[in-house]
Amino acid sequence: MISLKTFKSTNSIRNRIFFSCNNNNNNLKNLSNKFFCTRYSKNHFWVSINNNNDNNNMIGTLGLTENGPINKFDDVLYIKFPIIKDENQSDNEPLTISLDTISDQILLNSPIKNCKLISINQDILDYPNYINSSPMSKGWLCKIKISNINDFNSLMNKNEYDNYCKIN
Repeated sequence: MISLKTFKSTNSIRNRIFFSCNNNNNNLKNLSNKFFCTRYSKNHFWVSINNNNDNNNMIGTLGLTENGPINKFDDVLYIKFPIIKDENQSDNEPLTISLDTISDQILLNSPIKNCKLISINQDILDYPNYINSSPMSKGWLCKIKISNINDFNSLMNKNEYDNYCKIN
């Protein structure tokens, strides 16, 4: 579960969100004083959120894992995203991303049910093979607004995902 903690800075008291995937295996990465928590889905997506979020405006980064179905296929040639919506439009529609490979077209549904596409990784539009060669860094897909934190909390932590991959 994600836990919220309050801590004191040297100048003033600030509330910041500190994401903790669980107490036993903290899957946190400290990059430039930002804390990230990454969760994983059974359809081999990863979603990361950081401490700049609040519960009313959760922004996540969405990508595919190295264990995903894309690595069982040929190189990605083309990626199709839905249109980025206006602020006033509903974010209750499922997010589906289409990946075209040499031999197949793969439709992927976001593991976050209530989300809105807010930006696309422009690098993968120019270099779609990043999804195969660097899925956890350069090959991230898009940024999404997460409407319901429970969608994120229901995903697996790193240990659970690794165990899932061993069994399946």
